[in-house]
Amino acid sequence: MNLNGNLIKTRILQIISLMLLLVLVLASCGTPSGNTEDTTTPADSTQGTTGNEIYIPREDKEVKYILMLGNSFCYYFTEELYGIAKADGYDLVIANLYKSGCSVEEHWRWLNDNSPSYELRVVSAKYNGRVKQVKPNTIAKALEYAKDEFGTDWDVITLQQHFGPNRATDYDFGYQETFSYAKKLFDRIGAEHTESTMYWQQTWAYEVGYAVADKYVDPSKAPGGIAIDSVEVQTLSYENIKKVSQEVAKENGVNLIPSGDAWQIARADARVGDTMCKRLGTNGDLGDYYHDGDIGGGQYLNACVWYEVLMGESCIGNTWRPDYELSEEKITALQEAAHAAVAAVYGPGYAK
Repeated sequence: MNLNGNLIKTRILQIISLMLLLVLVLASCGTPSGNTEDTTTPADSTQGTTGNEIYIPREDKEVKYILMLGNSFCYYFTEELYGIAKADGYDLVIANLYKSGCSVEEHWRWLNDNSPSYELRVVSAKYNGRVKQVKPNTIAKALEYAKDEFGTDWDVITLQQHFGPNRATDYDFGYQETFSYAKKLFDRIGAEHTESTMYWQQTWAYEVGYAVADKYVDPSKAPGGIAIDSVEVQTLSYENIKKVSQEVAKENGVNLIPSGDAWQIARADARVGDTMCKRLGTNGDLGDYYHDGDIGGGQYLNACVWYEVLMGESCIGNTWRPDYELSEEKITALQEAAHAAVAAVYGPGYAK
């Protein structure tokens, strides 16, 4: 009877030991393979967020030559980006191949047609940090511009979609209109520019107050018209743009420039609000409900996001100031919004 009791105790201790060993093994391996739920949050890691699976560690190389292939959503803030970088000792060459309202489908078509439908806008020390316009221009010429002018390829090439409300308020339509053409462009350009790092810009939702009257909205895709007439519709637009952008970035193995996230963060900040499209009024342009404004802060905010992502440096405390009026309170809020948006994608240790 005593022998049997000792045997039972021994077996119990063995079982407990095995259970403890199993716990230790599982803890060392992290989440069990059968559980696909990702519990990582940006605050848990300095190596980047795994929740959206789009962060790829940036190469440890100098970034100087930047080409933005897009439309007016990467048109206005190039001088701000140059100035912010210059204040931290970086002398960038920033080129924006611009065509108003251009979609990725149109980029793909005009690349194949070699259409001179663009103007190339270049900001560099050569032009005292101001814009030089080179037009007309083709995508092919813009892609070779850095080699022709500076004897080197672009360090960074970015793409974006024209997410008007017709694409932004309808996820399925936005995805279909974006994904296949973005992939074709990334595949073609990436194969020809193997030394360039490719990025996708996540643009922002339009401001509340926008109506379908804008000339770039395709009425055939928007029966009854589209208006960003509430915070709910704006939030839906933002979430759809974000989702499509993350899917495009993930499937093409490129990183994301989360401009749209920063806009949404800034909009919720009482120091900023939903007024980032406001313009100074040069040549009668007081701004609209979708382009990034100067005195509204949209241009400065975008520049901060791009600076953090492309350079891996924090914009917090940057000393450069634009030649239009932005209060120090608003600049601080915009820097914080940009920093938070980048940290949410890349991890809080990315831009220091």
